[in-house]
Amino acid sequence: MRDSDRTVTILAGVPGMPDFRVDDDLTPYPDSTIDFVKVIRERGLDVRYELAPEDRRYAGHKAAEHWLPILEIARDVLIGIEAGLLVELIKGYFGDDEPDKELLHVDWRVTHEDGSEERFIADGHGDEVIEALDAFERRLRDE
Repeated sequence: MRDSDRTVTILAGVPGMPDFRVDDDLTPYPDSTIDFVKVIRERGLDVRYELAPEDRRYAGHKAAEHWLPILEIARDVLIGIEAGLLVELIKGYFGDDEPDKELLHVDWRVTHEDGSEERFIADGHGDEVIEALDAFERRLRDE
């Protein structure tokens, strides 16, 4: 796998809130983005943001919920890195804390070589999101 194939793109937006805007009508990233990017990089992946640094804004919600950044990743990266990469990113983000009972909001996109895209969108308890995400990844690997 080439180094350029090891990139995860962080798309602007907050899962489940397509029209959410902040300062100067900019689309923000969830405030979890910076910590989540650290977890992605720990897995040996490169990160690219959709927006330039000067255009990035971050939005937090005062709720006991976690809005994770919107990711775009090539299917080949999922196959070439390790089984369960996306699940491991969530677990890595939470560290020693258990994500099982947390409320998660996830919107992740996997692109295929032909340019088509599949989306994984989930809102719910961490254990349910992780189970669905695991099934999604296994299906992509078995194609």
